[in-house]
Amino acid sequence: MAADRPVRLAMPMAPPVRGEVVVERVAPVRASLDLPPPPAEASEPPPSEAASSEPAVLKPPIARGLPRLPSGGRGGRVTLDVRVDEHGEVTDVELVESDADSLTVVAAKTAARELRYHPALLGERSVAVWCRQGYDVARKR
Repeated sequence: MAADRPVRLAMPMAPPVRGEVVVERVAPVRASLDLPPPPAEASEPPPSEAASSEPAVLKPPIARGLPRLPSGGRGGRVTLDVRVDEHGEVTDVELVESDADSLTVVAAKTAARELRYHPALLGERSVAVWCRQGYDVARKR
């Protein structure tokens, strides 16, 4: 089942904005978002060989609804680091990079702050994580 999960989670933005939000990475510590992703394992060991003390798998937070981008700006790409706490609330939003105008950046940060999540899970425990999110907002014509 893990092989069926996409590497990146993409969500469309709620109308009237055209675009999408892509969750590119999730990590317990923000600095870990800049590290290259771990190599994919070629095959999983059979269940009989799996160690009982395997580390818990980090499952990313799941958005409750679609992100809404407030009006403003001409569009473009905005990459943000978003911290989601163990209750699914956004506590911090930091700009990573952007090719968009400042109004689009402010709109993306506002949309990130307003979105709520089911919290990330480490094993069966809710944990706070940082998510690298890319907002691709269609440019107005």
